[in-house]
Parts: sequence; C-alpha cells; structure tokens
Amino acid sequence: MFTKILYVGAGKDINPIKYFPDTKQFVFIDSQPRNEYGFEYYYRPFYRHFFVNDLKKKLSEINFNLFDEIRLTNNYEEINKDYLDATKLYFSDKKGFNFRIERTLIYYISTAIPRSYFDLEKHIKEDIKDCDTVLIAGHNPNSIFLRDIKKPFYFVGCENTYFPKDYESCEEDEINTVLSYVIKNPLSVKKYVFMHENGDKKFFNTYEEFYNFQKTKMCII
Repeated sequence: MFTKILYVGAGKDINPIKYFPDTKQFVFIDSQPRNEYGFEYYYRPFYRHFFVNDLKKKLSEINFNLFDEIRLTNNYEEINKDYLDATKLYFSDKKGFNFRIERTLIYYISTAIPRSYFDLEKHIKEDIKDCDTVLIAGHNPNSIFLRDIKKPFYFVGCENTYFPKDYESCEEDEINTVLSYVIKNPLSVKKYVFMHENGDKKFFNTYEEFYNFQKTKMCII
C-alpha cells in the first residue's frame, strides 16, 4: 500500500522504517547537522556535530547501513565541519542480490525546505516523484515538494503533532505548509492515516474524521 514514503524533518526518527515493514523505499529530508531549525544558513551554535554518527548508529541497529553519499553543494568547503553542505546519503538493508527484497533510504541532510528545494530541485524532484505517501511527525513543513509527488497520496499524521481543525484555523505562517495543503486540497489525498506512537494505524476517508479521532487520543492540539 505505502510504496515510497517521504518524511521532511525526520531528524533521527527511524520509526517509520520499523513501522512500515512492507515499504521498500523511503526519502527523508532534514536541515541537520547544519542546524535543526530548517534554516538554510550556517551558524556555529546551531551545528549538530553528532547528528550523522548518531543517525548511522540508529540505522545500523535495524540493519540499514550507509553505502554511498553525494555532496550536492560546495558552499561551506572552507569550514572545517562535516556535512555542512547539502548531501545525499544512501542507506540499504542489503538483504540479498534480489532488489525486490532490498529496502532503501535516501536521506538529504543539511537540506532546508523550502530554500534548498529550489537549489536542489533536479535531485530532490527525481527522488520524490514516485512517492505515494507523505508522513509528518511533530513538524509541519513547507509544502513546496507536494507539487512534484504522486497524487492522490496517502497522508500519515503521527501522534503528538499539532493538527489544525480546518483551513481557517491555520495561522498566517502555516498557510504554505503540508497541513494547510492537505486540508485545502482533499482530492490530492487518497487516505488519511493516524499513526500512534507504537506504530498502530487508523485510516480515514476525510480530514474531518482524522482530526476528530486524533483529538480523542490526547494529541497536542
């Protein structure tokens, strides 16, 4: 059902890989280690030195290992900090020579959305064009990438995430976010999926049903 999942603002959260065991492909995007706030610029106090090593360790615990990386920009090559430039990391569980049983993760790091989307569009667009699922957890990212993914798509909203009741409830700085897009464009969404912290999933046909259910689960509302 969920063929390829896109998760913007993933940080070191690898739960989607564990909770969607039948999904073969994932694309994660985050502005770390450059910073954890989605900024496109480097500011030394915001740099997260251990992010990549911690990420590799967590992924190795579920048998996902790094097998390639490509630096996509050269804006910070004179600064002695690892992975300040936008970089694409390739992880795989490498279960065998048969690609059909291999699971992969493409992770764009030091990649700020929306600014980096314009700088790296040819790369990101190619990797997300066949994503059929968008997952958000905790963070409600800019919706710029939604123009280039498959539609209709599955929307997965995770527990302990803020969900506005309707479009009119969105704050001014939320107008161009994934949630405002999902609410305003119901025909673009195939199903709404609420995912509990333990990975259990509940399916809904409308955002209203999704919203009303998540209210009963003591989410941050």
